[in-house]
Amino acid sequence: MKLQIQNVWSPDLNPPSTGSPPDASDFEILVQVAIGAAGQAGREVFSRRVCSPSALARVEPGTFITSTLVLGQFSWTSLRHRLDRLLAQSDDCRDWVEAIQRLSGSLLHNDAA
Repeated sequence: MKLQIQNVWSPDLNPPSTGSPPDASDFEILVQVAIGAAGQAGREVFSRRVCSPSALARVEPGTFITSTLVLGQFSWTSLRHRLDRLLAQSDDCRDWVEAIQRLSGSLLHNDAA
């Protein structure tokens, strides 16, 4: 099963698919990604927190942190590159159930569309 990014956006940015945080080196945003299987209709939507090392350093001790990607500098290109590398780890999955399970350590599954 070859997974591919259909769309990436952040409800925290304006515009959601191309905006940037005010400070690209100190940020924390929610990112959502629609992922589809090559040659198949439909998609699954996942989310994850993306932040800078400085934002991560401000997290209160004792806080659980899951599905977080730390980038030194925000860029859509870097974000998509990291997501593409993550999706490549699911190339041997037989179906969505297996792919969602494999991705669950890095991405939070939101819904089926």
